[in-house]
Amino acid sequence: MKEIYEMRDNPNLICYWYTKNEYTGKWIYQGTCIGYGIPYGAAITAPESSQEARGGGSYWNIVPLAEPNGLYTESVVTTSTWILTTNDSGEIAPTYVESEISVSQTKMDARLCENWSIPDNY
Repeated sequence: MKEIYEMRDNPNLICYWYTKNEYTGKWIYQGTCIGYGIPYGAAITAPESSQEARGGGSYWNIVPLAEPNGLYTESVVTTSTWILTTNDSGEIAPTYVESEISVSQTKMDARLCENWSIPDNY
């Protein structure tokens, strides 16, 4: 697991990403991306913290924690993902994806993909 996290953070890790065609069950080749996707509900900080409260006795409260930007995240159940996509010029853009995706360091077998999504240089 540690190796996967370290690989995911490598800015030089070029991967290939695909979305699932819900009608045919085949994958649609979308292009390249940097590393692996980040789940939409991921947060930089822990969402809550235990804080000791005193006065008339000691007890513990669970309080929400703010992100470094001061915003609070909610625990979200979603399959949405952020991908750092790349284009032919090498420009990187964050892309929000709601459909089922697959990200891999190797290209998926073309027979598993929609023919029309596969470029000539695949």
